[in-house]
Amino acid sequence: MGTVTEAWFRIESWVEKYAPKSLSALGPPADPSAIHAGEAQLGLTFPPQSVESLRRHDGLTRWAMILPEAPPLGVSGIVEQHQDRMDIAEDVDGFASHAPGVEPWWHERWLPFGASDGGLQVIDRRAGPGHGRLGWAPHDNPGDFSEPWPTLCAYLTQVADALGVRGEVHPSW
Repeated sequence: MGTVTEAWFRIESWVEKYAPKSLSALGPPADPSAIHAGEAQLGLTFPPQSVESLRRHDGLTRWAMILPEAPPLGVSGIVEQHQDRMDIAEDVDGFASHAPGVEPWWHERWLPFGASDGGLQVIDRRAGPGHGRLGWAPHDNPGDFSEPWPTLCAYLTQVADALGVRGEVHPSW
């Protein structure tokens, strides 16, 4: 498996060839100061793969279905979605303790990556064996990590593989 940047480059190559109008929907790179400000607002360090993805694309400039699970969020969307969930979580399950293997509706150490139909694709920042995996925080059910991707890079690489973009690609930075 390569890097997040390589996976994004492969995805971009496919979009440019088969859906060129959608290519302009990909946001420009996030400013490092915006990433740091987002981390400070949330009190949560963004994982290196998330930072790498944001440094490639700060979400979307308009709606487009670039990725199959959910459109990726930019820094401001990550902060907004996380804060919204934190504001609501107390009323849903009150951050109650759950039995092992039972997920809460929301956890303060989940970092949104994508959003679709009120649900969030999240990166699990909790310590332990699931650290870094991608799962779901639906709007109306507990979190779901029953079929997670082990990392953001694994997810983006699998998307690029499914699109059939193969071979050595070297993005120009």
